Amino acid sequence: MNRAIYLLVFLFVVLSSCTLDSALLYNPDKVDEYYYKQNVFSVEVDGNTIYGVFIPAPANSPMSNITVIFFHGNSYSMNKFTDVASLFQDMGVNFVMFDYRGFGKSTGKPTEEGLYNDSEAIVKYVLSISNINTNNIFYVGYSLGSATSIETTLKIKPKGLILVAGFTSMDDMTDYYTTYSISGDWVLNGKYDNFSKIDRINVPVLLIHGNKDTTVPYWMSKTNYDKAKEPKKLVIVDGANHGNIFVYKTFYDEVKKFLTSYSN
Repeated sequence: MNRAIYLLVFLFVVLSSCTLDSALLYNPDKVDEYYYKQNVFSVEVDGNTIYGVFIPAPANSPMSNITVIFFHGNSYSMNKFTDVASLFQDMGVNFVMFDYRGFGKSTGKPTEEGLYNDSEAIVKYVLSISNINTNNIFYVGYSLGSATSIETTLKIKPKGLILVAGFTSMDDMTDYYTTYSISGDWVLNGKYDNFSKIDRINVPVLLIHGNKDTTVPYWMSKTNYDKAKEPKKLVIVDGANHGNIFVYKTFYDEVKKFLTSYSN
């Protein structure tokens, strides 16, 4: 993108007193139905209906005392992540995922504060479920979900936090995607500043990233790792990119090891 285009974008933002969050940051899929129809629940947040699914662990699973809450990224809907749900079902844990406002069937318009509110409300709902061990809840934040899971961790502490293909901040992402260093504040309302928060996380953290990720470069996970408190672990998955990291055996093995290591 050349200087003239950057100038036009900047002038548009300044003159119209708006940002480009909707166009650049959020790419939701709207759906009429969810694949896991029998497992769907909803909560009301800020006048919006937020949908999620709770998939119980397989019967007699030795890991059925663990519940994983999955915070997805800035695109698609829950229907895109059925393979992730199957992966955690194979591990034998309870699995929860949800759609932020404006994603899937969830109503409303996505904003940084709104996504944080949705995430907190989902966790509170899960904590109200009577047949799960509320002391064994883990968060898994993928891509933009790294930001929502970090913020939620600061409000409602899980047993452990897993950050998949996470980034440092929207400022850094703006620099990464542009030839010239411009402040993310010029084009995006959402700051999603993980780097400023990561050292306030007081639970075990696993950061996992593919070394072929061109969407979010893996040096961002390294940077977050360096600032995070112990106990922490960084896993770089050789050959994995942003979209296929979940299919790698290294991902499965490291996540399962983390869950079993820190669960009660």
